[in-house]
Amino acid sequence: MKKILFLNLLCFFTLYDICISAVHTGADFLKLGGGARIIALADTSAATDLDGSSFFHNPAGFTKTDNEITFVHAPSPFGDAYFQYLGGIYSIPGLASLAAGIFSYRIEPITVTDETNNEFDEKLIWNDWAFAFAAARDINRRISLGVCGKYIYRYERNPIFGKTVGTAFSFDLGIKYRVVEVEGLALGISLENYGTDVKYSNDPKIDVLPASIRLGAVYRVFETKENRFDVACDFFKETEDKFRPRISGEYTYLDWLSLRGGFLNKAGNISGVNFGFGIEWRGYCFDFASAVSSVFDRTAYMTVSKKFY
Repeated sequence: MKKILFLNLLCFFTLYDICISAVHTGADFLKLGGGARIIALADTSAATDLDGSSFFHNPAGFTKTDNEITFVHAPSPFGDAYFQYLGGIYSIPGLASLAAGIFSYRIEPITVTDETNNEFDEKLIWNDWAFAFAAARDINRRISLGVCGKYIYRYERNPIFGKTVGTAFSFDLGIKYRVVEVEGLALGISLENYGTDVKYSNDPKIDVLPASIRLGAVYRVFETKENRFDVACDFFKETEDKFRPRISGEYTYLDWLSLRGGFLNKAGNISGVNFGFGIEWRGYCFDFASAVSSVFDRTAYMTVSKKFY
């Protein structure tokens, strides 16, 4: 019965995604979400245990995570834009795990000129924000369910057209299934960024959120008192795109040093290797990742966090 439930949800998520696959998307900053750990793992987050900086990839994936607060910083390769994130997880024993986070994507002010190439006194300012709240619960030893809601706020001030504000609401929905018959194996599936269109003041345009579906598996290859090694594989599909594969591996030594790497293929025919590491000392954590961001460029992600056992 539990396996039938999982397969039914898989079919529902896939059909729902196909039905909206012929629309234009905006608010692409939502694709940047994630801390250095999950970025180094090539975004293989469908079945992986997630932290305070990646719970929205599959909100069913953080039920086993320690209470924590976390901060992420990722500048663009050219230093003209910045992604930042602040969030955390708090578990209520016997009830649910809760998570919240604030996304910020900021572009350095841009000089605007008129038709004679004269500069305006004011510059173009563009900021994107998203506020997320999630809840997850273990239904039993096999199944975890989670849901995440987001409020999206986009702000633009243009010296020609003035101020424009865009808002929208979205949700993420996920399920994680632990295959207890095969120790260390888990499956996951999630819907991400499904919701209302982004509608703007002083501007008739409408942006559709970058909805996506993610499904995958994680397997613990081995675990000893000193070492453990996990491998993961995801298939990720954005609106107007096909399912694309991602694979990764994570080696952890004595719970204080983690080495990570993975290969991903994403829209725009961009593919390559992401890699990084993590260090933990007395609940204080630092994670670093180098990620493929375009055909020629890479982006560095840095995450600092504090766990509360």
